[in-house]
Amino acid sequence: MAEKRVALILATEDYRHLRPLSNPVNDARAMEDMLKALGFEVWTETDRDLRRMRRALEDFREDGAGADLALVFYAGHGVAIDGVNYLLPTDAEAKSVAGLTGSALPLSEVQETLAAVSANAVFLLDACRDDPFAGQGTPDPDGRGAVALADDPPEAAKPVPGLGRIGRADGVVFAFAAAPGETASDGTGKNSPFTAALLRHFATKGVELKSALTLVQQDVYDRSRGRQLPYIESGLPRLLYITGKGDLPERELLLLAMSEFTPELRAEVEQMAAVNDIPLAPLYRAMISGNLKSAPAEDRRGKLEEAARAYMAFQSDLMKYASDDPRVADLRAKAEELAALGSQEGARELLTEAAGIDAQARVATRETNIIRTLSEASTHIMNANVARTALRYDLAIGDLTLAAELYTGIRADLPDREAKLAYAVAMGDLGDLYQVAGNSYGALGAYLSQVDFLEAMSRAEPEDTGWQRELIWARQAVGEVMIQQGHLREAEDSYIRAYEAALALRSQAPDDTDLMREAALLSNSHGLVRYLLADYQAALVSHEEAREIFLLLLDLDPESVTALRDVSYTHERIGDVHAAMGDYESARAAFDVSLELTQRLVDRFPDDQDLRRDLSVSLERLGDMMFAEADYDTALAIYNEALRIREELAELDPGNTRRRRDSSVAWERIGDIHLGMGDVGSAMMAYQHSQGLRESLSELDPQNAVWLRDLSNSWEKFGELHMKEGDPAGALEAFGKSRELREAMVAIDPGNLPRQRDLAVAYGKMALASMGMGDYDAALALFQQALDLRRSLVESDPRVAQYRRDVAASLVDIGDLYLGLGDAATARGYLDEAIAIREALLAEMPADHLSMRELAGALNLQIGALVALNEAAAAVPLGQRSVSLMEQIAAMRPLDPLVPGERVSAANRLGQAFFAAGDLASALRAYRDMAALAYAISSEDPWSVPAARDYAFALEKAGEVLLAMQDYPAARVELEAGIALRRWIAGQVPDSPDDQRNLGYALRHLADSWYFEGNYEQGRPIEEQSLAIMRWIAGTRPEDAMNLVELADGLYRASFYYQDGSLLLQEAIGVLEALEAGGRMPDGPYRDRIALYRERLEGL
Repeated sequence: MAEKRVALILATEDYRHLRPLSNPVNDARAMEDMLKALGFEVWTETDRDLRRMRRALEDFREDGAGADLALVFYAGHGVAIDGVNYLLPTDAEAKSVAGLTGSALPLSEVQETLAAVSANAVFLLDACRDDPFAGQGTPDPDGRGAVALADDPPEAAKPVPGLGRIGRADGVVFAFAAAPGETASDGTGKNSPFTAALLRHFATKGVELKSALTLVQQDVYDRSRGRQLPYIESGLPRLLYITGKGDLPERELLLLAMSEFTPELRAEVEQMAAVNDIPLAPLYRAMISGNLKSAPAEDRRGKLEEAARAYMAFQSDLMKYASDDPRVADLRAKAEELAALGSQEGARELLTEAAGIDAQARVATRETNIIRTLSEASTHIMNANVARTALRYDLAIGDLTLAAELYTGIRADLPDREAKLAYAVAMGDLGDLYQVAGNSYGALGAYLSQVDFLEAMSRAEPEDTGWQRELIWARQAVGEVMIQQGHLREAEDSYIRAYEAALALRSQAPDDTDLMREAALLSNSHGLVRYLLADYQAALVSHEEAREIFLLLLDLDPESVTALRDVSYTHERIGDVHAAMGDYESARAAFDVSLELTQRLVDRFPDDQDLRRDLSVSLERLGDMMFAEADYDTALAIYNEALRIREELAELDPGNTRRRRDSSVAWERIGDIHLGMGDVGSAMMAYQHSQGLRESLSELDPQNAVWLRDLSNSWEKFGELHMKEGDPAGALEAFGKSRELREAMVAIDPGNLPRQRDLAVAYGKMALASMGMGDYDAALALFQQALDLRRSLVESDPRVAQYRRDVAASLVDIGDLYLGLGDAATARGYLDEAIAIREALLAEMPADHLSMRELAGALNLQIGALVALNEAAAAVPLGQRSVSLMEQIAAMRPLDPLVPGERVSAANRLGQAFFAAGDLASALRAYRDMAALAYAISSEDPWSVPAARDYAFALEKAGEVLLAMQDYPAARVELEAGIALRRWIAGQVPDSPDDQRNLGYALRHLADSWYFEGNYEQGRPIEEQSLAIMRWIAGTRPEDAMNLVELADGLYRASFYYQDGSLLLQEAIGVLEALEAGGRMPDGPYRDRIALYRERLEGL
């Protein structure tokens, strides 16, 4: 048996005393037709007085009784008085509240009728119309004028336009045209907005009644741009379907999704739509397509702005690129309607169809080829902007690629400037989209094509400076991509050409402030590239040129926020360059200016989050410089202040990923400070804070290369901590995780040279950890991987000094490893190549302190190789050059905390070379110079264990030279002073095997000073102390075979102090034979010692 559906339609527009309406009767007739088509039995009453309205309700109660579904639709005026809702018939009075309430129909009477007719009822009220009591002469010419309640005293209750909220009622769903207390529009068309939406969506297939009314609600809200939001209240006991099954169209799916947005998110969308004067639906489509509901507020705002710009570009294109083909024009117009409703897929289908029409005509009709090609290309551009409105970058890239191909095909025949500019803009937009999508190579290709075209236009039309300005921006885009990819010289070339073009334009328009700022920005970009190339003097010139221009702009407008920020940033860059050059005083001055300007802006705009972030960056830069100067306490205080600002900003916007990343950087720097201060525990906690933030960011977007790199850096920090703690296994695990992340980054963008450089660093770190574990084969393989990768980077861009510097570093690492393995000949080959590279770099940058100290480091290692190869005479000039280089650096960088220690190392190597060459007097001078340098360092910080180690080592080396000179008393003076320091050090770090071992070695040398004089009684107890230390080390760390080898050597030495040292020799032989039997004997001459010890034993 078919379901019984009944409906009563009431409509009033011809009011006697109130403002008349235009649409209620039209609305009633349209609703009547729709409901009849849906199987309702319908009774319609229009323009009835109160008596006839009540009679209609009585008839409906009688005729519709027992229905499965009852519906009442009312169109007309409605008001609320003292919390009671009324529908106004034609004879409603307007002179007093009493008269009005006595002549109006209480809404409750309709509710009672519905309840009597059916257990399932629908009440549709298009009754929240504009204020029926607004007086004549209203500024709204479309309003409904009526005489106000003139007979009421001032204190009488006032009617409220619109209807009040109705609570939930069982068995009834209410739908009001506007929210409670709000009025609804009568509309300017044939029907009111609410009724028009009912006609569109009430009969939507496949949705139940509540969802259908939600479609109505969101449709009205969208088309009114947020000014009218219907109110729905449902108490239906079950799901009701007005129509049968069906798939929801795109528009309806969007409307349902819109209903789930919070008021706060709606406000963001509405504000963005109002500011840009665009419909709501495209922005809601962007919110959904871009998954922006859960995005940080700042990111969401940026994406909504992007979507709004794309939609406005689409609208502009529709006006700009009119089509002569009526079919194409019609399809574009329909696409515009759908795009305004958020139906991007439908709009794109229509535009694709329009492009197809042009494509067919283009192929078939050669005479109109260019016109059709331009029309087709412009349609693809429109389609791209529709896709960009929905934040569908992949689709937009496809459409712009098609447009670009079409333009390219007729490039030589483009008919006018508008078409030429459209081609150039399309290529730039394509590059921008590739950048957003993370495809830097696609972006570069698009930008280079844009540059090529704009260069041709600039040559062909030199009088049109617009082409030159476009070319400047295109070259700037090329430079930015080149920096990303690590092609720094190419980036520099692009920036230079853009800057020269900007200067040329400025000469024609010297007062053009936009050109002035453009030139300054390019100069800063050029300075950044030079800084990355370690060409610091040139970088400084570029940044100072930018500063002069920005200062001129600031003079023109001293209160300009943009100018102040530009000047502040430029001083920040100048400070970075000075710091890299070791001129900390100038760096501090530049950072102070940057900080002062930023602080001034923050004081003016304390709630501006971007300015507060700028302040944190300025503080961070200042902290970096204090860290470089080893002023750890000051640096820590500055970093903590930067962190405080960043965490406050993060609390204001907890989902803001940029803020969270900023905090992770601050925590990492704080960890670096604690590590520099020797507080490993605090460093670990800070690094863990940083890593936790980075882990959470990477989980949000596992493909984000910046966040992946940050996380890889965190693992690298943990690895360095493990190495510092003497845990190479833990370090290897951490470095391995860093490597895995960096391999993933290289896979994302295989041509990105900086990402490959990061991976090479990870290989090198893992190699060092493997060395610490004694796995030299693995270490060598990893060092070789790093070297191979770094050589490939040099091949990719040989002009980048950093890549050649990295190759030299890998060569030094491998040479150092071979030296440790006793293969000085192989080490020498690697070190020779490293020295040649570093000499070349220094020749290119004679004042670069980094090149100097790296060269000195390689020379120091090569001295060790030459000495091992018995070529000490060749080692001496290397040592002298190393010392000279370090003296130059000390003069250039008097405050550099690393220089004193490096000077100690250079003096040590020179002493080693002289000693091996037999020039003992020169060796002694070198070691005493070393001791003086080490003493100065130790005196500045008497509690510094590293400084004490250097000083003790210098004293011991001087003692060794005096032993060789047979000045035994003088040797003892040096050695005893060194031993006193070694004992203090061992007390500070009692669990350090290396420090205990060094004490043992020093005791051996002191024992030798007595032994060589034949005073065995004085030497024996000292030698026994040394032996006891070697026993302790071997017992504590038996897994290290070298500890057992050294124990055997100590036993052998001690045997010489006894007439019968056989027991000591037997023990020494047993230790080495056990190593041999267990396959643990280290590589080198250690097996030969077994025969040596046996020979001595047999001779006793």
